[in-house]
Amino acid sequence: MELAPRGEEHMRKIFSFTLFFATIIAIAGCAADKATIFYTNGIAKYRQGNYNEAILDFTEAIILKPFWAEAFYYRGNAKANNGDYVDAIKDFSESIRLKADYIEAYNRRGSARMKIGDSLGANEDFNMARELEKENIRIHFRSQ
Repeated sequence: MELAPRGEEHMRKIFSFTLFFATIIAIAGCAADKATIFYTNGIAKYRQGNYNEAILDFTEAIILKPFWAEAFYYRGNAKANNGDYVDAIKDFSESIRLKADYIEAYNRRGSARMKIGDSLGANEDFNMARELEKENIRIHFRSQ
């Protein structure tokens, strides 16, 4: 008789544990979906020239999905278009940290650095972008 209650209790614990992790996975999936919605809305607002609203949407996407290089990149673009080059550089730097071969982010960070008078940093970024482009061309031709 004593074995049955222990078995049932063990099964309840397993069920609760499984339900807990299924809930966590579902919540994470919802956050990713919401992040995509904010990102997509940010892109649309960016293309319309509504940079302040785009920044808000990209920020929400980043909060939900903090390792999304493209969200940092586009938020940086919106900030640069608003003339906030220092914060734009921070976003471009983060997108590069997350995606080291992000050619566009190097180019845009270089442009923002030029705007604040950092020509040495800008040249470093432009040179890195050129090197990455050359590497992409080499990889492309090797694969053919």
